[in-house]
Amino acid sequence: AQKVFSDKELLQKLNNIVHPEVRKHFLDWYNEQNAPYVVQETALLFENKAQGLYDKVIVVTAPQELKIQRLLKRDGSTEEDILARMKNQLNDSEKIKLADFVIENIILEETRKKVEEVNRVLLKLCHNR
Repeated sequence: AQKVFSDKELLQKLNNIVHPEVRKHFLDWYNEQNAPYVVQETALLFENKAQGLYDKVIVVTAPQELKIQRLLKRDGSTEEDILARMKNQLNDSEKIKLADFVIENIILEETRKKVEEVNRVLLKLCHNR
């Protein structure tokens, strides 16, 4: 991670290998589903200009400091490593402009309510097709 996230050329080479395989795996999985809709998590949707592959885009946000705290706890990464990764991503304000839905993930109960709201809208959209 230290090498890749500090070298844009190396990061691009890695992305060119990983992202097509991730997409193929997702499509294989997607074709097996029988649900009104499916969700794919992806950290670099806008950076890879892939938003056109999806009907709707949901952006989940939180303050940067909270994201860092969560990642430190989850991954055992250093703050320096986390910030290096974040430098290669659009900031939340830019992602929000491109999103169909935005979910703030700060307080769990509020997040849950927003997820339920988005789910209701998506189910309604699926029903109206």
